[in-house]
Amino acid sequence: MKKNAGSAIDIHERLARHLDWNLLRTFIAVVQHKGFSRAAEHVHLTQSAVSHAIKRLEQQLDLKLIERDARRFEVTEAGQIIYTRAVEIHNQVSRLSDVRQVGQEKIFGHLRLLFASRIESPVLDALLGEFKRANPGVTLSIDIFPSVEIQSMIERGLGSVGLCLVREKPKNMESFLFFRQRYGLFCGQAHKYFGRTDIKAKDLRHEDFVTFQSDQLGGVLSSLSIYREKHAYEGRVVATSNNLDEVIRLTEIGIGIGLIPMHIGSRLVSENKLFRLPPAKGIGPIDVHFLWNPATTMTKVEKLFI
Repeated sequence: MKKNAGSAIDIHERLARHLDWNLLRTFIAVVQHKGFSRAAEHVHLTQSAVSHAIKRLEQQLDLKLIERDARRFEVTEAGQIIYTRAVEIHNQVSRLSDVRQVGQEKIFGHLRLLFASRIESPVLDALLGEFKRANPGVTLSIDIFPSVEIQSMIERGLGSVGLCLVREKPKNMESFLFFRQRYGLFCGQAHKYFGRTDIKAKDLRHEDFVTFQSDQLGGVLSSLSIYREKHAYEGRVVATSNNLDEVIRLTEIGIGIGLIPMHIGSRLVSENKLFRLPPAKGIGPIDVHFLWNPATTMTKVEKLFI
């Protein structure tokens, strides 16, 4: 028994001394980006290097962290635990920069922001520009996730500040409304209604739709689902994505009528890629909030930004 206990202590000591932090950082990216190729872009490595890093991490921990093949990517139960702890370590390491600033007037450090895809706002652009100019010692990174994931990550302390679509303010979190956006119905050139000015809202009731995975009752975009229910739309949702660019792509090629933010769809109409359909005033509004968790220990940079 004593020998086994000693062996266990040796294993923990060996891990503490020799576990490569870069392997954990790569693992975090793989989990957050749900794959090796996108993670490779994020950490500026080749896909084979990322794959090798995960294998090395699994060998050092003696755990299977990810199950994957040509059709499947799944984080194991052990992998989920390691991911949560790795993010906690990352958050603590990133906050060490605060110690360097004791007695200094200038602010240094890194600000990581979690954004929903294709958030477009001149106010946001001005905010980021002014913040960086006022704090030249600060570096920025923006990671893109679905709004539901952003809320979950911030609630669990896996992120500090997010900008995302919010249907109801999550409990125990702080937020403020940044802006509101409306959604419109659009079709691509391959669709039978492209260019037709005689189309009424009732003509769309049996048409198929392309929309977001969060467009469901209870989701952050449930206003779109409620609209279809209220106006007796009977067409199927034939394609979904969490990524706005993919919703636009599927709409452009004529898969179905797309539900797209009006300010983005209108620009594509001017480029003759999409055609606007009724209702003229659009659907919504959908609220976009800045979101943070007051229970999370924040750096000076994060506090200053908020």
